Amino acid sequence: MLVVTGRSGSGKSTLLRALASSLRQAADGRDGTPAVVAAAADHLFTGTLGSNWRLADAALTDDEIDERLCELRLNDNGLTAGTAVGPGGRQLSGGELRRVYLGRALARHPHVLIVDEPTTT
Repeated sequence: MLVVTGRSGSGKSTLLRALASSLRQAADGRDGTPAVVAAAADHLFTGTLGSNWRLADAALTDDEIDERLCELRLNDNGLTAGTAVGPGGRQLSGGELRRVYLGRALARHPHVLIVDEPTTT
């Protein structure tokens, strides 16, 4: 684990995006996803948790998503692949949102996971 710290506006997020881009280019043509950035300001699209996670990996089934939600302990809060989110759907807490973002990033099975501001929402 590596932690990058610095003042607001010092370029930490830009550095992480540049690092992820370099890793993607270096691994071009290889199996798997070399790096995924879970940004501090990720957003869920209106729909279900399953449809949001399928943006990362279209091959995911509802059962696989439910299994991963269980691994992240989000099923303890009643979240399933079919949970409606966004306008008119369930409003998730900050902690739930962060775990959903991380789960969506992990759905791509990255070799490296770069997380920008992991404790904020």
